[in-house]
Amino acid sequence: MKTISRTISIDDDEGIEAIAKEIGIQPAEVRQTMYFSVSIHEEIRERELSFNQTIAGVMSVVADLLKHHVPLLDRAELATNIYKNLWESCDLPSDVSAPAWEASKSEAKVDTIKAN
Repeated sequence: MKTISRTISIDDDEGIEAIAKEIGIQPAEVRQTMYFSVSIHEEIRERELSFNQTIAGVMSVVADLLKHHVPLLDRAELATNIYKNLWESCDLPSDVSAPAWEASKSEAKVDTIKAN
């Protein structure tokens, strides 16, 4: 299962076609996935779920799908791919020794202290 982490508009036909070609699926499948994502966001708002409730619920669904639909020997690779895509989607640096990463860790500590 190949995935791509990229932000595009649902109206970006060229972008959708490029992603579909890169992944090896039909553009309609990309668009369908995008609509599904939008519906999840709408459901979160309608149910007034907190950040923690949302993350727990989504992770539960992902884990359930992996356990029940992916053979054991393939699960580790798929879980790793999901993690890598999540990391990239969050705009985190690919090199954890990068100066920006070190600076952001310091800022995160300050924010955590202020929040507590």
